[in-house]
Amino acid sequence: MRAAAIKALARYSEVSDAELIVPWLRRAGSQSIQVRREAAIALQRIHNPAVVGDLLRSLGDENEDPTVRSFSATALGHYPEDRVLVGLISSLDANELTINLASAESLHILTGQVFGVDRYAWFDWYRKTRDANKDPFEAMSFFQYPTFRYQIRWYDRFVFWELRNEEKPGTPVGLEDPTRRSTYDDASITQ
Repeated sequence: MRAAAIKALARYSEVSDAELIVPWLRRAGSQSIQVRREAAIALQRIHNPAVVGDLLRSLGDENEDPTVRSFSATALGHYPEDRVLVGLISSLDANELTINLASAESLHILTGQVFGVDRYAWFDWYRKTRDANKDPFEAMSFFQYPTFRYQIRWYDRFVFWELRNEEKPGTPVGLEDPTRRSTYDDASITQ
């Protein structure tokens, strides 16, 4: 029941709702893996820098369920902060491949670099970038929260009257969509 409530809150949320969801991400807040997993998925849809610390704790907790940790790594993909980079690079040392791949994908979104799951290459690049006084986020790409994609099978073609309305990936609440174009230019808005 709590997992369903968290999922519904995330779909129709505001930025401040992230602080209502984050206590359910903590293992002290909920003993249910399903609730913590839904909380991590919900935080992928909301951009609120106040929850970064909890997401990093969840990602770094080796006793946490691997799915919760991997969803936390994905949720960190829209926070361009140094501590997020260090946390994601450190999580590449995890034993579970899902955590490694989610962290590598978030690192790629944040930096534009492709080093896969090679933790040493990521740390080396980060150190060189910092030593050269460059911004590690200058090649950051645009984050969209992931959604489920239904794989159409051969027998789905026979049920032509059943139209599937799939959710499309979108911009997290609180994060400005750089691809959105306004009808009016900025000069006319201020007048």
